[in-house]
Amino acid sequence: MVTIYHDSFKTTDPQKVRLSACISLPQPIKVSGNIGRTSIENGKFIVGSFVIGLSEFEKAWNSLFVWMAESGYKKADREVFEIYHNDYRVHPEKKCIVDYYIPI
Repeated sequence: MVTIYHDSFKTTDPQKVRLSACISLPQPIKVSGNIGRTSIENGKFIVGSFVIGLSEFEKAWNSLFVWMAESGYKKADREVFEIYHNDYRVHPEKKCIVDYYIPI
């Protein structure tokens, strides 16, 4: 699973934040209706890997953005996204194994 964020919770009302819930596929498929295809633009990214609870997502994002700024990187004009590697409901501690990607 992948979530692509089209808006930032820092600058957009939470009810108006646009995001895309996605699945990664090995090859393109035919789509119709409310289901579409997208791709993530190639480039350099800061990647943060986390094993966290549902309530820790914002803190993890914030820590990654702080690290980015302190390390002299600037976010590129592309969308950030998350890749989920598990179903937290079956994790013994109900944790998410997730990678955050910030384009630079």
